[in-house]
Amino acid sequence: MSVKVLPAKADRPRVSWWIFVLAWLIGNLALIAGYEGAQGLLEDMLALCVFAVACVAWWGAYKISNFRNRGGFIVIALWMSSLLIPLLDFRHYIRDPFFWGSAAMLAFLTGGAALARPRGDS
Repeated sequence: MSVKVLPAKADRPRVSWWIFVLAWLIGNLALIAGYEGAQGLLEDMLALCVFAVACVAWWGAYKISNFRNRGGFIVIALWMSSLLIPLLDFRHYIRDPFFWGSAAMLAFLTGGAALARPRGDS
């Protein structure tokens, strides 16, 4: 008896879309909590950890789709648009570790996705 972890190749694009949606929801909750609700370093780090989980889920969905599903970039664009609000009040957010951590995660995620190449079908 074997346990199947990954979906069949025919189902991977559909499954990756659902993981992108789940990652987007988790990431949005973390971004809202980090920018609006966090009152200290501990809460910033907790929100940053939740955002890291969302980024890992996004990367997993992108990897399941064999680095071909471009719909995940909509999620990154939405997450990056949330960075525009702190940039308008940059003097306040320049000392915010959540701002710098989330911006770094998005930069690494975008760079990794841009450099990833699809694997050959075998």
